[in-house]
Amino acid sequence: MKGCLLSLLICCSCCVFYAQDSLIRSAGLNFMYHPYDFFSGVYAARQKYQLEQRVFFNVSVNRTFFQRRFYPQTGYQLGYAVINRKWLYAGPLIKTAFSVGRINKLSDHSMVYNEEVFAGVFAGLGKRNRLVVSGGVGPAWEQNWSTLDNRYQSWFSWNYFLEIGYLYAF
Repeated sequence: MKGCLLSLLICCSCCVFYAQDSLIRSAGLNFMYHPYDFFSGVYAARQKYQLEQRVFFNVSVNRTFFQRRFYPQTGYQLGYAVINRKWLYAGPLIKTAFSVGRINKLSDHSMVYNEEVFAGVFAGLGKRNRLVVSGGVGPAWEQNWSTLDNRYQSWFSWNYFLEIGYLYAF
């Protein structure tokens, strides 16, 4: 699952950055609430007509800055603007995210892997300087090493996210 998701993210990021016929390219900052942490980061987007693609890189605020454990998250988001006016755009989205973090620096098997897929909605206000709000819900898989069973264990759960971001279109 990790290899499939990672290869999908790499392919989609190549489409976002090297597309010749893009209508609007933009970059921005975001702040996301997640059930187990807050994330903050940067993203790049490409919008052609109603279709918007984003790649993003976030870091966990609590784990990285307060617990001093680097916990990155990367992902891809695809949205379709049902409402695409001059100053307002909104519609459904699909978002995938992958995050990995180290729990204990002394152990070899102390990594936690999270894979998430969300379905949700987004809304943006502005033309060149955009304020974007999005939210969604979806399945999540967490995998970490069990010292009792001496193997990796996986857990399935449902997660949600709420995100606010700023985009600058150039």
